[in-house]
Amino acid sequence: MLKKLKRVFKAQRKRARVPRGPRLEIHPLSGILFSLEDPRYPRIDFEVVNLSEDGIGLCNAPVIKRPSAGSRLSGTMVLPGGRCKTELVVVHASATTIGCSFPQSSGIRTQVQQLFALELSAMNLIEVPAGEVKATADGTVRRFRSRNNCELIFVEQDQAIVRFQLSFFGNYIEGGAGLKTKFGFLTATSLVRLVPALSSEVLKSARRFLDHVPQLSPFQRAYLQKSIK
Repeated sequence: MLKKLKRVFKAQRKRARVPRGPRLEIHPLSGILFSLEDPRYPRIDFEVVNLSEDGIGLCNAPVIKRPSAGSRLSGTMVLPGGRCKTELVVVHASATTIGCSFPQSSGIRTQVQQLFALELSAMNLIEVPAGEVKATADGTVRRFRSRNNCELIFVEQDQAIVRFQLSFFGNYIEGGAGLKTKFGFLTATSLVRLVPALSSEVLKSARRFLDHVPQLSPFQRAYLQKSIK
């Protein structure tokens, strides 16, 4: 899901990577579609194979003749939260996939940010350099920070997590091997107000957040998700 889209330039020009955000892989049954409403093509509902704040991947499969890079496709994005008229700019196209970017002024960017805020915040976590993280005796401390006050800190030994702290959208969870899992909320002063438990929906969101943290190994992800059930 984190592969970079590539734009192919004319002869004598270098191939450069197109800057873009992390891509969310979307299952075709999730109800996210792009309905092509362009007089140059028949009306088609494209399945979406990946999605980010910056753009989208359409399943061509093949359906239409490959559009050229830089051309535009007009239509409607169908999202769980509603429909939005938009125009897509083709970045690359193959017989099976059409990769497009959203125009800067497109309202679809805001809708995607709102609808997938949890997943995108997890995928945009950036690791704090080791030299800026306080050392501890029980293992190596790793700290990741992102937008919306999202932060994941854990101590690991041989890639096994000893203890952890997770903050996301004002919620707080901490635990570890042999430790009782604690729950709480972040206050305006960044202090933690502990509570006996968080709702099942919040815990489900926490597991979904962890699903999209790219830096976690499968073992680490499984351990964290099991710890917050």
